[in-house]
Amino acid sequence: MGNQSIELQDGQLLTLYSEDLEVDGMVQFSEEQNLWVAVINWDSINLLMTYIVITL
Repeated sequence: MGNQSIELQDGQLLTLYSEDLEVDGMVQFSEEQNLWVAVINWDSINLLMTYIVITL
């Protein structure tokens, strides 16, 4: 994200994507780990459907 000039802020809302999943989260800085983390609601994960269209 540093290469894309994105600045994170505590409490910032974002949408995270991983392969076929999507979930909303909130950014927090972990003083303990000295890095940014996303707090997500595991119950709100959406499965993204991927379709492949084959024409004959």
